[in-house]
Amino acid sequence: MIKAIVFDWDGTIFNSMKYKRNNYIILFERFGKSRQELLQFHKKQSGIPRKELFQKTYEFCTNNRLTEQDLIDLSKQYTELNLKASRFESCFPDAQEFLSLNKNRLLFVSSSSAPDELIHVSESSGVKESFEEILGSKPGFSKGPEHIEYICQNYKLSLNEIIMVGDDEQDITLAGKAGIESLRVVRDQMYSGLNIIHSLMELKKYVT
Repeated sequence: MIKAIVFDWDGTIFNSMKYKRNNYIILFERFGKSRQELLQFHKKQSGIPRKELFQKTYEFCTNNRLTEQDLIDLSKQYTELNLKASRFESCFPDAQEFLSLNKNRLLFVSSSSAPDELIHVSESSGVKESFEEILGSKPGFSKGPEHIEYICQNYKLSLNEIIMVGDDEQDITLAGKAGIESLRVVRDQMYSGLNIIHSLMELKKYVT
């Protein structure tokens, strides 16, 4: 039986992918790649920790590596852009409904976003208290196996008691690496994956 649900944040719970991709392009188009090239690169790499994403992007653009200070500076600029844009977006309606109906369940967020930014947006959007913990990524503690291991250890759960819900292939890949089941939300279709969870709960597959 599934006792805990671990959600991706961007594009699954919060409607942020559009502005995050745009801000990512703003940061990196100065290095010579076109908006379309950067957009496609971001789609392929979406879901990995920010430091890794930025380093891969810079290498893609310049064939060089960023210094640690350059990474810090770019991350700060990205956070500032994202926080400004987040004020004009919100959680997806079906995600809000799900959270309001499942307040007593073990729910978590596992995201590749920076922890401070993630906490700020979850607080301002009014859903922080819906989750046991909201886990962002930092060196040595990233979305995927590291987050899942932490949840298992701290909440006395086994891998077969956890499911990951995300919106892209990387989420499903990371769930597989962590050894847990996964469910993909397809946001460009009328029928949302989160409604599948409602159906499964009605069948009593999911319990707390």
